[in-house]
Amino acid sequence: MVNDVNAIHESEWIYSTVLSRISNLRQINHSIHHLARVPHIVEFPIFLCGYAFNPVIVPFWMALVYQLTMSPSSSITNDYKTTTTIIPLQQQQPVKYTIFYLSSVLLVLIFTEISKSSFATTRPEKLLVAEGTKHNLSLFLRRYGSLVSSLKSKHSFPSGDCAQAANVCLFLYRYVPVVSFLSSTTTTTQTNDDGGGVEQLRDIFLFGLFLPGVCFARVFYRCHWIEDCFGGIILSSILHWLLIPHLKDVIFHLVEKILF
Repeated sequence: MVNDVNAIHESEWIYSTVLSRISNLRQINHSIHHLARVPHIVEFPIFLCGYAFNPVIVPFWMALVYQLTMSPSSSITNDYKTTTTIIPLQQQQPVKYTIFYLSSVLLVLIFTEISKSSFATTRPEKLLVAEGTKHNLSLFLRRYGSLVSSLKSKHSFPSGDCAQAANVCLFLYRYVPVVSFLSSTTTTTQTNDDGGGVEQLRDIFLFGLFLPGVCFARVFYRCHWIEDCFGGIILSSILHWLLIPHLKDVIFHLVEKILF
């Protein structure tokens, strides 16, 4: 039965690429999906990563972007370069960036769902269903499994949560420099001295811990295969390269015209 499930999984061409075989992703997927129950103190941070991009959490990320861009003198980024400008109304900047972030979320969601429908791949739950008659599933239960897997779409590739996680990381990296947050509480000299180091730490956390944590959690909770996580990150990266910079100009123009 297990071999039948693996055969079904690998019959879907996106999971049978040379990269998957060279990297032995089949075995890694199997190992993570079949990890025994871990202590609560270990699983809780995994749960936070796995649930971070459930639709009900979107307002949190919007509030975070709003807070980080709220400053008397706000830093505007363009092509990875930072300049400082004084805006007439302090409220304009966070509103623009919050709406811009929400627009990027919707854009990533649209392309993710189009890709899911196009590839129509199977989620890992089938593996457990097939193995249910051979194994004691209580050994592999996840405490927050039903919560993490709530409000998900039918198909697996690419991972929408990983795409949204990459979107947040790239959005903060490109458009929300730490200097914009520090400038509200420090002097200009202190901001210039401290901003670079804090920004590096933030980027290490985002791309070195948080994004891999989301990917691991989605596989751990059997919502996805590792290939799905790679696909979500690649999709979001392409959108940030081709479309989202242009989306910024459109959104800023519309917000200024309609609200200000």
